[in-house]
This record gives sequence, structure tokens and C-alpha cells, in this order.
Amino acid sequence: MGEDDFDSTSRSPTDLQAEVQRRKDWFFECQLRKLNLDSFRNVNETFPDQLLELVSDPSPEAASTGNVSGDAAKRSKRTQLDSGRPIWTIEEREQRVAFKESALGREYGWLDNKRPKKISEKLSALKKQFEESLYSSVIDGTKSLNLLARKDASTDHDLPQATSRVEIALTKPWLIPELYNTPNADATPVDNWIANAEAFVSNYEKELLQVKDYYFKKKYFYKKTKNENLSSTKRFRDKIYQ
Repeated sequence: MGEDDFDSTSRSPTDLQAEVQRRKDWFFECQLRKLNLDSFRNVNETFPDQLLELVSDPSPEAASTGNVSGDAAKRSKRTQLDSGRPIWTIEEREQRVAFKESALGREYGWLDNKRPKKISEKLSALKKQFEESLYSSVIDGTKSLNLLARKDASTDHDLPQATSRVEIALTKPWLIPELYNTPNADATPVDNWIANAEAFVSNYEKELLQVKDYYFKKKYFYKKTKNENLSSTKRFRDKIYQ
């Protein structure tokens, strides 16, 4: 997720630990901002977003005329940065997905067997902006990063995103109102930031109470069942020795 130019041979253990932490921070951010090959491969012009702008350029026809028409209009208006191939339509992507396990492999030809140098350079620039930002927050005003915003917490359906959110919160707790952005997806306004923080604390307290109630009921049920079993055993024993 960016060019690797770190020379570990000339660094102290402290420097290496700091570098590992920086890489971890950026890795988790990439998970939440969808800066990964799976997301890049799935961009399309039917539902354009900032990722489309990140990994593609206007096609030669669109770049030279500012518009496309006729047969050219039926083709993609954007091309992949490194391969120069047209951006796949949803139909073209699904056709390749159908054969990825058997004939095409996981990447199924997205990069056209080329090293994604231009994409890597763009990611390196984003990584540098992230590391130079003061709080890693939307309030830092880093436009490029803010355009590639973190996913809404309500859309987390996979473990990697949920884990990344937790890991970032552990090292940068001031980002909790942005990471767990309920009820306000946009935490930039101060009022929204405060409302998200209050909602997070409230939900956390409710979950603690639910856990406490669960264990209380479990302990009570176990004690009650144990007493009933002892009582049944005593009655059985008394009946035998009558």
C-alpha cells in the first residue's frame, strides 16, 4: 500500500518499533478507507466514487475531446492507471469473477500482469499526508484523505474492518467519535463529534449492564439448578435407605 523504501539495517530497535507502528496505523486506515486491491478492482463508472479517480485516468478519447460520443460512448471513459485498459463495467467484472477460482486466479487479470507503479505512488503520497497529519482526524483538513473517508461503522460486516476500527481506537482514542460515527456519519462539525462521543459512551454503558445482567442470571440459574440437583439426590438417597 505504497512504496517500501525503509532500510532496516541502519536503524535502531526503537526506530524499527516506531516504523512497525506507523505501518500498522496505515494498514488499519487502508482497511477502513478501502485502499486495497479488492476495492480498486471493483471500481466502475456506473457507481463512480473517489476510488475511481484514484486508480484511473480519463480515456484517450475523453482526454482529447473532453467528451465522447458514438461508439466511443459505449466504451469506458476511464482507463486503469498502470495497465491503460478500460475500466471494467459491472457485467465485465462479474464475467471474470465467475472464472476466478478456476481459470483466472484471484486477481483475474485486473492489473494485466503489470506492476501497479502509479497506484503505488499515489498511495505513498496519501500515506505521507496521513503520517504528517497532526491528529489523523478529519479536522486536520487533509483534503485528499478526507475525500477517501473511512467507511461508516454501520457498514462493517467483515472482521478486518471491525478489527481495524478497534486497533485505531486503542492507539488514538480521540478518534472514537469519527470511527464509531453514530448518529452522525460526518463528524466534522463539533456538535456532531460531541453527539457521537456521547452515543458511544451511552452504548458502551448499556453493553456493560447487559453483560452484568447476563452473568448474574447465569450464576443464579447455576446455583438454583445445583440446589435442585442436590435436593433430588438427597431424596433418592433417602428412598434407597428407607
